[in-house]
Order: sequence, then structure tokens, then C-alpha cells
Amino acid sequence: MQIDFGHTKQRTPDNQEVKLRFIAFVLSNSRYKYKKWLDRPFTTQDVMEAHEDAFRWYGGIPREIVYDQDNLIVVSENGGDLILTKEFEHYKETRRLNLRF
Repeated sequence: MQIDFGHTKQRTPDNQEVKLRFIAFVLSNSRYKYKKWLDRPFTTQDVMEAHEDAFRWYGGIPREIVYDQDNLIVVSENGGDLILTKEFEHYKETRRLNLRF
């Protein structure tokens, strides 16, 4: 599964412009997609909850999850090794996720 973040600007019914943000989950072989939308910036907690929502929607956890480096997941790089945020590292270990960046 590949995960990407994005955003779009949309107009409300009263013609106000709003920025909507999303996290998209795409299964590699079937290309099935799941997106979660927010009208505010994502937090690490939001990202973990979106993972759980996607896993429920797909009916399971994929063998491997591929990400672009995002500051909600990756804090820094140390000699080629990526250092995850404390919250996401705990989530990864708890769910036994196989991650690739």
C-alpha cells in the first residue's frame, strides 16, 4: 500500500474558499483507494486514526506500507536511517507494520 498526503482548495456553498487536506491509501495491485479528508492540518494522531480507518475499510493490514517522508511520521535522518516520531514508532511496533520510505 502506498500512502500520500495532498490538499485542494474548494468553494463552500456561500462562495468562501477553504483548503481541504487528505491522506490517500492506495493498494498496489488492485489500485483500490481510501481517502480521509480534514479541513485542518493533520496531526500524527489523525494519521494513525486514518490508518486504522483504512485497515477496517480494506479488511486487513497490507504486508508493506510505502510513504514519502512526511514530518508527521519521520522526525529526521541519521546516517541513512530514518527516525520516526515517538508516537508513530510506537504505533508501528504495536501494529507490527512493515514500512518503507
